[in-house]
Amino acid sequence: MRLKSVNVAAFIMSAFTSPLVVSSVSMTDITWTGGDHPGQIAARCIATYPSIMPLTIPRTFVADSSFEVGDIIYSWDYADFMPNYLQMRCTPDVDSSTGSHSANGFYVMLSLFTSNTSNDVIPTSLDGVGIRLFYKVNTTSDGTNGRLTIHDHVNNIRTDNSPVEERQFIPRSVADSLEFVCDSTRTSSSNRYIYACDYSLSIRAELIKTGPITVGSLALPDLNDSLLIKWYPGGFEGQRNSFSGNAVTLIAPACQLKNANHSVAMGDMVPLSATPRRGTNVPVNLDLECSGQVNNVNFRFEDAGTSPSSGLEKNVSLYSSQGTPVEGLEIEMRYEGERVNIDGTTEISTGSHGQRKTVADALPLFDSESTANFTANYVQLGPVISGGNGFTGAINGKVNMWVTYN
Repeated sequence: MRLKSVNVAAFIMSAFTSPLVVSSVSMTDITWTGGDHPGQIAARCIATYPSIMPLTIPRTFVADSSFEVGDIIYSWDYADFMPNYLQMRCTPDVDSSTGSHSANGFYVMLSLFTSNTSNDVIPTSLDGVGIRLFYKVNTTSDGTNGRLTIHDHVNNIRTDNSPVEERQFIPRSVADSLEFVCDSTRTSSSNRYIYACDYSLSIRAELIKTGPITVGSLALPDLNDSLLIKWYPGGFEGQRNSFSGNAVTLIAPACQLKNANHSVAMGDMVPLSATPRRGTNVPVNLDLECSGQVNNVNFRFEDAGTSPSSGLEKNVSLYSSQGTPVEGLEIEMRYEGERVNIDGTTEISTGSHGQRKTVADALPLFDSESTANFTANYVQLGPVISGGNGFTGAINGKVNMWVTYN
């Protein structure tokens, strides 16, 4: 008997594509307003803010059915989401005997805001999927070579002259912002003031399961980001739209047959006069490959012969090597000891298959294997005849098979 398989579901994983990043720049000169060098340049400052829109990059993630509410579906790192969302460098020029300068009131502010945040998770366009944001700040400013103050109005934390390793950014209103302030500092070696500052801000994200997941294209329609670079005079203020885009797609885990065709050697069958009679069970192990853990995988079988069984309990019909139907002998299939009806409609549940995908976008997509173990046996229902005559010789049967899951 040859089992011919037909797989009805397959998914294609999108390859990672690097975006074209266009950086914008805002510059100004800071001058001394007092001391022994009034009017001279204290520092030249340049702010760089690239156009990074990670949700416009095609990515496909498997939303594994084994995820619990609160589990992380996928986590971008800083380099993969928004590296160097904002960079500032103020390079010192002339020092001064006093610290007064033209940049009093100069600051940079990033605001993220949304109208709906639940349990520190920002909702997305997909039911059951939210997103968490985190930020970090790198800086070499330590108070001796310039001064940097970071006001985290989200978490109500102030940081002076040191990096921020990581904090969650939970936007609730425009007031929930990050504010960066540079200033001059007096050096211990010369007892004179210099104006210097440098920092870079990066953002990463996590997709979180918040309930039953609806798969599809993911977007953040309710999240906005605004950047204010306040020079005196001039600067930049505007909405960035960094979180726009819907190229990220969530798909459900799936299983498919590892091999398109299965051949099963049934061995010999010696017809007897006493019927009905069942032959020895022969293993029919159907190998699957899955893209995650699929809770319920069903099989459905249909006789592909020219003269299928007409009884209520349908088995696999058999034929001679010339294609002539063989009567009185069929092949019966079973799963866990229970007979399988080969009628094209009866679905046999084989339970859960595959393993949880630890990396939601890992390739190959179908990276876990499983097996559904059926058996097949001859069943003699009466005299074995073909073309009206007693029959002995080679026989074969064929079925089509469907795999479905939910």
